[in-house]
Amino acid sequence: CYSQVQKTHPELFLVLAPRDIRRSSEIQALATGQDLSVALRSDNSRIASDILIIDTIGELIHFYAASDIGFVGGSLVKKRGHNPIEPATFAIPVIFGPNMQDFSEIAAALLIAGGATEVTGCDDLTRLLETLLALPQLRKEQGLAALQCVNRQRGAIAKHLELITQLL
Repeated sequence: CYSQVQKTHPELFLVLAPRDIRRSSEIQALATGQDLSVALRSDNSRIASDILIIDTIGELIHFYAASDIGFVGGSLVKKRGHNPIEPATFAIPVIFGPNMQDFSEIAAALLIAGGATEVTGCDDLTRLLETLLALPQLRKEQGLAALQCVNRQRGAIAKHLELITQLL
């Protein structure tokens, strides 16, 4: 999918953050098998590459802050998804697949708010990326919708605790 979009957007740069950083070498091998150059974050290399693999802990948030679009992994396969709140807090459009079971409520809220889009596979993702890259205003609108959605959810834990306390 990335290789396809990169043909029309050679400036595109992909940052991958595997949940298990021990998979970094496996992911690197898959990428080089697709004729993509790869750098590892732990190498601190300044050599140009197509992909950066974050093989360190605690840095993903910094990369979302510098991103134009956020794809939430573990959602196209049955891995129950990852946290869509992180990219949304940086006012960037959020993309995920249909498997967001661990984050179903916020995923649904982001979809309703227009801050996220659900894709079903590579073709769907490729079309969406092409659209978002071609329309910076759409990216901005979706990103702001994502941020506003997250801001509306703030304080949910305190509200739930207050409700539970009232019921007890």
